[in-house]
Amino acid sequence: MAYNPNNPNGSATSANSSPVVIASDQAAVPISDNGSSLTVDGSVTVSGTVTANAGTGTQNVSVQNASIPVTDNGGSLTVDGSVSVSNFPATQPVSGTVELGTTSLTALETISVANFPATQPVSGTVTIQDGGNTITVDGTVAATQSGVWDTRTQDGVGNDITSHSAGAARGIDVSIIDGSGNQVTSFGGGTQYAEGATVATPTGTAAMMKDAANELNALVGSAADGLLVNLGANNDITFPYGTIDTFGKLMTSHSRNDVDCQFYRDEPNNILAVTSASGGTASASNGYAVFTSSTSTTGSVKGVSLDKTHYHSGGEIFSMFGVAWLDGGQATSFQRIGLYDNSNGFYVGFENSTFGVSVRDGASDTFVGRTSFNSDLLDGSAGSKFTRGGSPEAIDFTKLNVFRIRFGWLGAAAVKFEVMSPDDNWVLFHIIRQPNSSATPHIQTADLPMTLEITKTAGATDITMNTTCWGAGIQYDNMDWHESSTLLATAGSVIDYNISGLGSASVYVSTTAATGTIIFEATVDGKNWFTHSGVVDPNIGGSDMLVQGPIAATAGNYYKIPVTGYKGLRVRAATTLANSIILYFVGDTHDLFHDVTPAPHNLGYMAIHRDGEYTTTQTGVALWTPTAGKKFCITNLTISTGGTTAGLVTVWQGASADTTYTAGTDPAVFRGNFIPSANATPGVVKSYPTPFVSTTVDHILRVTTSAAMTIYVQVDGYEI
Repeated sequence: MAYNPNNPNGSATSANSSPVVIASDQAAVPISDNGSSLTVDGSVTVSGTVTANAGTGTQNVSVQNASIPVTDNGGSLTVDGSVSVSNFPATQPVSGTVELGTTSLTALETISVANFPATQPVSGTVTIQDGGNTITVDGTVAATQSGVWDTRTQDGVGNDITSHSAGAARGIDVSIIDGSGNQVTSFGGGTQYAEGATVATPTGTAAMMKDAANELNALVGSAADGLLVNLGANNDITFPYGTIDTFGKLMTSHSRNDVDCQFYRDEPNNILAVTSASGGTASASNGYAVFTSSTSTTGSVKGVSLDKTHYHSGGEIFSMFGVAWLDGGQATSFQRIGLYDNSNGFYVGFENSTFGVSVRDGASDTFVGRTSFNSDLLDGSAGSKFTRGGSPEAIDFTKLNVFRIRFGWLGAAAVKFEVMSPDDNWVLFHIIRQPNSSATPHIQTADLPMTLEITKTAGATDITMNTTCWGAGIQYDNMDWHESSTLLATAGSVIDYNISGLGSASVYVSTTAATGTIIFEATVDGKNWFTHSGVVDPNIGGSDMLVQGPIAATAGNYYKIPVTGYKGLRVRAATTLANSIILYFVGDTHDLFHDVTPAPHNLGYMAIHRDGEYTTTQTGVALWTPTAGKKFCITNLTISTGGTTAGLVTVWQGASADTTYTAGTDPAVFRGNFIPSANATPGVVKSYPTPFVSTTVDHILRVTTSAAMTIYVQVDGYEI
């Protein structure tokens, strides 16, 4: 049945064509143009795959509401215009070789990469090179130094700083940094002062020291410790305690011991005046002296030094000793040691059971107990300077400790009582502040011996004190004392001293025996000698008297001989002396002894002269016996003859038991033949440009003659 619908749009029906109507219930109908083309008006919904035949030119394809895969089947796909890609990752891995610019990079080119991340992860080693020798870097590059660098100091505008001279130097700003690179801007707090600032009263600026970690830190301690910690309000500087004497002088001067007792060398009874009662004893044992009272209720012992201090105005008297009170304090007794005699002095020790210090003035004692000490109680309490490892420690009087008493007399100077701490510091534990306190001196003499004594009035305890050594004397600037103890064994023996270096000075001479006569001679030119007068110094011993010529020596007296302007002093034994002569040289120069004989001048040695006269045959008689352990050095030798007896004279060196000269074995200083006559008395004077030095210590200079001839021998030199 044919259906011919009307044209709904009013269009004419083409020739030879008939409209096709597809019912809605019909399936899809394939359409084909049999190899030609199909023209479609309007829109066609296509499902599945559409194959487009290759054509020429450009074909427009409109696809709606569907995704069409596009492939080039292995060839290439040319896209005109822009392609928008979504969900593309920001970072893409790149492998292989990426070439930038031309194959050969010969010029600086700029490559712009959009959305390139600022930081790219890099592993391994990155080598940067330009193919040449130089890489130009814009900006700053941080570098770490290695090896050796050459540096140049310059000012702010690049000028070399090549001189430190004023006017030529240019300023440099310097910063101090710590180990972390932080600038150090403060040193211990307080006010900081600019370089060159003038401040009338600086405050708060601590002294600094470098510690073990090479860091600056303030000194530990306080001014009371004697540490230089701060400048005070008066710009004063504090020195360590014990380095300043009573009169405020820095103690760089000489110490002269007038009293020097070493108990490891000798028994107390040989070097002290020892007295005892009811069984008290004094003995030496294992390097120290032991003083005991005995168990008797009235036992006592006392030792007094044979010498005493000799004060010099402006100097400081000192007394030092090691002591232990083995039984501590004991009731009804006293145990004392110090610088004192029966009438005057200062001492420390126990009065009954209390330790303290005492002043003896005109035989009247004033005692201050330990609990009343005004500087340090020595009880281990906080603040005590008696420390071990920096920590206070209580003193143990039953153990050996070193004590010192010092004062600058002048009648009113302070008196200081001190003890050495385990940390090796002097600790002031009590001071007598004498100035401005009395119209009379605190003691009546400063020339005092050292004394130790134990006395009991009851009880059965054998009280014991141990002591090691005693030293007492004077600390004084610009004073040289030299003690020479020499035995003038025979009449006519002499000792010569060169004193030209003393300037304004005196010589004190004493003997240790009451027998014998001595003569003092002096010279102003080193050649001519004359008898010198001596004065017994009333401040030291004896009475004030002027002595002309020979002096009958009295043991213990000190004969004062002014020697200003003299070159030499000679002490001659007018008679055989039973014991030693002791000379104390006191001068205002440190160049005390020096040799002024012909060159070489042996500075620092005491000049010695020996001479002898012989009329009988001599066989190794001793002319010069040097001090034990020393050698003699000869600078001049003079031999003259008398009479008419000829003979061979030999001056030679030999051991103490060798009195027979053996040529080729015993060194000869001089050996020659003299033939004197009534008309001529030959002699010889020999100076040694290089001193003759004995080959062995303790060898003796001897004289041997072949006949009973008259000869005079004089020799000058020194000992080493």
